[in-house]
Amino acid sequence: MATNNESNSGLWFLIGAVIVAVAAILWYLNAGGSVPAAGGGDTNVTVQAPAASAPAAPAAPAAPAGGTSETTSTTTTTTTAPASN
Repeated sequence: MATNNESNSGLWFLIGAVIVAVAAILWYLNAGGSVPAAGGGDTNVTVQAPAASAPAAPAAPAAPAGGTSETTSTTTTTTTAPASN
C-alpha cells in the first residue's frame, strides 16, 4: 500500500501558521510594558490655554467694477399645518 505524504505537508503548513500567529499576538500583548519616569520621581505637567482673542471681523466686499449697484435678496418661507379630519 502506498502512502501519500502530500496531505501532511498542508497540515504542517497550517499548524506552523497558527504557531506564528499565536506568537505574534503574544508579542503584541506583552510589548506594551510601562515606561519608568525619568529621574524616578513624580512628574508634574502644567498646561496653559492660549489667550482668548476676538476673531477678526470679515472684510467688507469690494465694490463692483461697473459702478455702484446694490442687489437685495429676500426669501419668504411659508409653513402650513396639515388639515385635520
